[in-house]
Amino acid sequence: MGNEYQTLEVKVTWVKYPSENDDAEKRRNGDTKLFYILSVDAPMGNIVCKGEMLFRPKLNEHLKITGKWTEWQGTRQFEFRNCEIVIPVNPRDMLRYACEMTKGFGPSMEEAIWKAKGEEWQDVKEGDVKGLTPAKLADFRDTITEIGVREQQSRTIAWLMGHGLTANFAQAAWVTFGKDTMSLVETNPYNLTKVPQYGFAAVDNGIRQTFGITDNDDRRIDAGIMYCMGLLTDRGNTIVTWFELNNECANKLPQISDNVIADHVAAFFKTGQLVGFSTTQSISLAAHYKAEKDIYNFVKGE
Repeated sequence: MGNEYQTLEVKVTWVKYPSENDDAEKRRNGDTKLFYILSVDAPMGNIVCKGEMLFRPKLNEHLKITGKWTEWQGTRQFEFRNCEIVIPVNPRDMLRYACEMTKGFGPSMEEAIWKAKGEEWQDVKEGDVKGLTPAKLADFRDTITEIGVREQQSRTIAWLMGHGLTANFAQAAWVTFGKDTMSLVETNPYNLTKVPQYGFAAVDNGIRQTFGITDNDDRRIDAGIMYCMGLLTDRGNTIVTWFELNNECANKLPQISDNVIADHVAAFFKTGQLVGFSTTQSISLAAHYKAEKDIYNFVKGE
């Protein structure tokens, strides 16, 4: 097979690692991207694959994985770097997919549902199909809901990648914003700077252009100013001078004049996102100002 990157479409047959309990605990502790070892059905048969994912895969879920073949303890494995959910488009294929993902459903139930409802299979009700008990119907509806979420996730990730995001960035955006991702990003692509481990530069160099954001767009200037404030305060100070901020903005937003930067900073004062101190010509992020004020009040016993 060589050592070139390949893309495989596979079906999950077993999540070997981590267990559901360990997975849930890690995510409760703030982990968003976990390492998985999966047993999957692939074109060449059943194989083991491993890699990091932002979501726990479901049994019988279809995935498109990109990576390389590796060897561990003498066993050939596929180590992936990107992973996408594959949702069937054809109604009959989607029904088959839903039945595969619902415990206790098989080809005979799939055939019966299709015969009874056809392309309207998602509207199946109690009494439409023999053997479809209320409990089974409830499980089936849960699967349909889950597929709807996964379908929206897949569509959103594809849309984001079409606007220049990497697969990992797009998946991280979905984890951050969920079903609101497309509307938030379309309204203001710089909302993507709120995605952990991605910032202003990631959006400003290639992504914002696909949304028609020009150099002097207000959304870009606002995001750039807050990015510069973040850079300056990350260096240890919660308060920076106007000179420091203006100088940082000149480096990160060289096309924008000092007067325009000043106007946008003044607007942030009015909205309360920044706090200004006229006597020292200094500026603080609102969150930092509140934290410092809370500490001061606590020390004073107020």
